Amino acid sequence: PATASVGCAPCCFRKATDCDIIDPTRVLPAVGGAKPTALWSVLSAGHLHTCGVTMGARLHCWGFNRDGQCSIPASSADRSWKTVASGRYHSCGVLDDLTVQCWGAPPASLFNVGQISPVPGNGALKWRSVSTAAWSSCGVTEGGSAKCWGCGATDRLGRVRGVTILGNVNKGQCEVPQDVVGWDSVATSEWHSCGVTDAGEIRCWGCRCSPERCPAWDSPDVDFGQCDVPTGYTWSTVS
Repeated sequence: PATASVGCAPCCFRKATDCDIIDPTRVLPAVGGAKPTALWSVLSAGHLHTCGVTMGARLHCWGFNRDGQCSIPASSADRSWKTVASGRYHSCGVLDDLTVQCWGAPPASLFNVGQISPVPGNGALKWRSVSTAAWSSCGVTEGGSAKCWGCGATDRLGRVRGVTILGNVNKGQCEVPQDVVGWDSVATSEWHSCGVTDAGEIRCWGCRCSPERCPAWDSPDVDFGQCDVPTGYTWSTVS
């Protein structure tokens, strides 16, 4: 609606003929420090922020930045990026050397539960893709391994960081099934994660919930069957 407080709302909700945003490869006006004529190859919309990679491999983020989710690390800001994923309190991207870097909620934040660092492999692994949510980050390596981190990992002093103002945020969304040999892609969400195997099967994990704790839609333990994958299909992607 035109009266919305979000600047893009007039163009997001009106007819295409009422807006300058007609070509989906262009963004007008400029966002995230990019030129108005920038061409984009990747776009990821998080909870209250957005990140994108231009055709020139430059990364830009814009929107809500209380937790630093739009603050691309200065050491990597001018480098080339392959892809990016915007979560809720953080963002992650794959750099030109196929390493993953994440930024956002600082170590002392109540919302940092290990989803930013350490990234598995500590820079030694090469990554094909990355996905982010509120409490977790997941990715697929060049070798086809799926890995997730966060969900209440321990810090260097051995303290569990998974208990937040919302309670224990670890619902198993970081526990990748170990019986799968190769993964094609993976997507993580607030309370569960799913991935497509090399065989075209979707596997989901997380969704921990006891029936007596799932009465309300806004419960942190809610389970609506999001891990109950329909059978009889071969899948190409999952979100």
